[in-house]
Amino acid sequence: MRRAIQPQQLRGLILSCGPYDTRAAQAHGLRWLFLRTLLWSYSGSRDFMRDPDSATAAVGLYLSARFPPSFISVGDADSLSSQSSQLAAELLRRSGRCAVLSGRHHPALPHE
Repeated sequence: MRRAIQPQQLRGLILSCGPYDTRAAQAHGLRWLFLRTLLWSYSGSRDFMRDPDSATAAVGLYLSARFPPSFISVGDADSLSSQSSQLAAELLRRSGRCAVLSGRHHPALPHE
């Protein structure tokens, strides 16, 4: 039996270059092929877009002013960097409690 933690027990989040918006996997192109493969791997279902459990992985569904303070780290050459940027922007807009570690590095930093 899973036990959920209480909101007051969660002090903050550290997020590292993840697939935060599962709905973005509907897009096309090489970058999105990687995302679809990643989400297939995470979910265990090749048809994860139709799997109701996979839909719960879209972090954006849970954003509010009460979302925990977050730190997001992502490489500037990471194929998931747009996911991190979009999540950070939305967190800042809703709660103002998000720090981001990103930037221009030489050589560019890939995924993780």
